[in-house]
Amino acid sequence: GHMYVTGDFSVSHAITRVVKSKFDGPYSKWTTTPTEVKNLWFDEFKKSVFWDPSIDGSVRKLFEDSVKKTLKDSLFKARREYKKGKGKPSWITESIWDALLQHW
Repeated sequence: GHMYVTGDFSVSHAITRVVKSKFDGPYSKWTTTPTEVKNLWFDEFKKSVFWDPSIDGSVRKLFEDSVKKTLKDSLFKARREYKKGKGKPSWITESIWDALLQHW
Protein backbone atom coordinates (compact mmCIF):
# COMPACT_ATOMS: atom_id res chain seq x y z
CA GLY A 1 0.00 0.00 0.00
CA HIS A 2 0.98 3.62 -0.46
CA MET A 3 0.39 6.87 1.42
CA TYR A 4 -0.66 10.07 -0.33
CA VAL A 5 -0.38 13.55 1.12
CA THR A 6 -2.64 16.42 0.09
CA GLY A 7 -1.13 19.87 -0.29
CA ASP A 8 2.50 20.92 -0.57
CA PHE A 9 3.95 19.31 2.51
CA SER A 10 5.43 16.05 3.72
CA VAL A 11 4.05 13.47 6.12
CA SER A 12 6.33 14.84 8.84
CA HIS A 13 4.96 18.35 8.26
CA ALA A 14 1.43 16.95 8.48
CA ILE A 15 2.28 15.36 11.84
CA THR A 16 3.90 18.53 13.20
CA ARG A 17 0.92 20.60 12.05
CA VAL A 18 -1.54 18.26 13.79
CA VAL A 19 0.37 18.23 17.08
CA LYS A 20 0.84 21.99 17.20
CA SER A 21 -2.67 22.89 16.06
CA LYS A 22 -4.33 20.45 18.50
CA PHE A 23 -2.02 20.89 21.49
CA ASP A 24 -4.74 21.57 24.03
CA GLY A 25 -3.23 20.24 27.26
CA PRO A 26 0.09 20.03 29.11
CA TYR A 27 1.22 16.88 27.29
CA SER A 28 4.89 16.69 28.22
CA LYS A 29 5.41 13.36 26.47
CA TRP A 30 3.56 10.77 24.40
CA THR A 31 3.12 8.27 27.22
CA THR A 32 1.23 10.77 29.36
CA THR A 33 -0.92 12.09 26.51
CA PRO A 34 -4.51 10.82 26.96
CA THR A 35 -5.72 8.14 24.54
CA GLU A 36 -8.57 10.36 23.32
CA VAL A 37 -6.04 13.06 22.36
CA LYS A 38 -3.87 10.51 20.55
CA ASN A 39 -6.95 9.36 18.64
CA LEU A 40 -7.94 12.96 17.83
CA TRP A 41 -4.46 13.67 16.49
CA PHE A 42 -4.56 10.53 14.32
CA ASP A 43 -8.04 11.47 13.02
CA GLU A 44 -6.74 14.94 12.11
CA PHE A 45 -3.73 13.37 10.39
CA LYS A 46 -6.09 11.20 8.32
CA LYS A 47 -7.69 14.35 6.90
CA SER A 48 -4.52 15.25 4.97
CA VAL A 49 -2.77 11.92 4.45
CA PHE A 50 -4.45 9.00 2.72
CA TRP A 51 -3.49 5.32 2.49
CA ASP A 52 -4.84 1.93 1.59
CA PRO A 53 -6.97 0.71 4.53
CA SER A 54 -5.07 -2.59 4.49
CA ILE A 55 -2.02 -0.84 5.98
CA ASP A 56 -3.91 1.16 8.63
CA GLY A 57 -2.19 -0.59 11.54
CA SER A 58 1.26 0.02 10.08
CA VAL A 59 0.46 3.68 9.40
CA ARG A 60 -0.84 4.13 12.96
CA LYS A 61 2.42 2.69 14.34
CA LEU A 62 4.51 4.97 12.10
CA PHE A 63 2.34 7.93 13.09
CA GLU A 64 2.76 7.23 16.80
CA ASP A 65 6.53 6.78 16.47
CA SER A 66 6.73 10.08 14.57
CA VAL A 67 4.54 11.94 17.06
CA LYS A 68 6.72 10.74 19.95
CA LYS A 69 9.76 12.30 18.28
CA THR A 70 7.92 15.44 17.11
CA LEU A 71 6.50 16.09 20.57
CA LYS A 72 9.86 15.52 22.27
CA ASP A 73 11.77 17.68 19.78
CA SER A 74 9.18 20.49 19.73
CA LEU A 75 8.99 20.73 23.51
CA PHE A 76 12.79 20.53 23.85
CA LYS A 77 13.14 23.41 21.39
CA ALA A 78 10.38 25.40 23.13
CA ARG A 79 12.02 24.98 26.52
CA ARG A 80 15.48 25.86 25.14
CA GLU A 81 14.16 29.01 23.45
CA TYR A 82 12.30 29.99 26.63
CA LYS A 83 15.50 29.68 28.66
CA LYS A 84 17.16 32.03 26.16
CA GLY A 85 14.49 34.62 26.97
CA LYS A 86 12.45 34.21 23.80
CA GLY A 87 9.15 33.48 25.57
CA LYS A 88 6.70 30.67 25.02
CA PRO A 89 5.97 29.29 21.56
CA SER A 90 2.88 30.62 19.80
CA TRP A 91 1.32 27.16 19.46
CA ILE A 92 1.04 26.68 23.25
CA THR A 93 -1.46 28.71 25.27
CA GLU A 94 -0.32 30.60 28.36
CA SER A 95 -2.12 28.29 30.82
CA ILE A 96 -0.77 25.13 29.18
CA TRP A 97 2.73 26.64 29.07
CA ASP A 98 2.52 27.46 32.80
CA ALA A 99 1.48 23.88 33.55
CA LEU A 100 4.38 22.54 31.48
CA LEU A 101 6.84 24.82 33.26
CA GLN A 102 5.59 23.56 36.63
CA HIS A 103 6.01 19.97 35.39
CA TRP A 104 9.58 20.60 34.20
